[in-house]
Amino acid sequence: MSLSIRKWKLYVKMYYQYILSYKGVQQATFLDDNTCLDFIIQNQKSFIRFGDGEFDILEGKSIHYQKFSTELRERLDQILTEYVESGTSAPYFIGMPAFYLNQSGKFMWHSRLLLSCWSHTRYYFLKYYDKKVKYGDAFLFSKGREPNYKRLWDNAHLGQVIFVHNKKQYAEHFEKQYGISTTFIEIPSHNAFTQMDQILIKIMASLRSKDKKSMVILSAGPCGKVLAYELSKKGVWAVDTGHCWDQPLFNMSGD
Repeated sequence: MSLSIRKWKLYVKMYYQYILSYKGVQQATFLDDNTCLDFIIQNQKSFIRFGDGEFDILEGKSIHYQKFSTELRERLDQILTEYVESGTSAPYFIGMPAFYLNQSGKFMWHSRLLLSCWSHTRYYFLKYYDKKVKYGDAFLFSKGREPNYKRLWDNAHLGQVIFVHNKKQYAEHFEKQYGISTTFIEIPSHNAFTQMDQILIKIMASLRSKDKKSMVILSAGPCGKVLAYELSKKGVWAVDTGHCWDQPLFNMSGD
């Protein structure tokens, strides 16, 4: 009985958030891929992606590969709040799931999965972060947008890439495919945020001479957002690419 009451409350909350966020974004604008890449490259802005998983944590929930912590929630909110307040003067650029935020809620009505994944994200974004600022698209490096990788690497004129991931073979493939000197830093596949400080120390220790332009590529879940933020504050160029490596660089895990 208690389980059914709990489910009922969750459904009520979901539909409440769906209704209040039905109109979609009211003030924020989203840059298209080309404009976003130009902005990142020309200004050497770090890129930080937010998706439904990060918004789950902002709401006090865990996700399957990152346990909730108050510190992580505060850090994620700090990243967004500072960005909204400073706009394009921040050393980093935020990517949001534009497709799921920009349109009316009609597209979700016949899918309980979409409702459960995106009602809370839309509601939370509209309530706190839908301001007159510009965002990129969190799916900038998703499947079907593979040319965005090459354009970024070719135009950035990099001397070194530090590749932060939980599997070394992705870094090896990246170095072979793009011909860029790549240093691999391994992170846990789950709860990487608990080792965030140690990971940051390893990244900073791996940076070479400032004569060569370096970029840190992060595939580290919510921890990657905080890492990109900290690196941007230190003048290090970081790009949070998310799960993209399982798609354009094919699945090398053997799973």
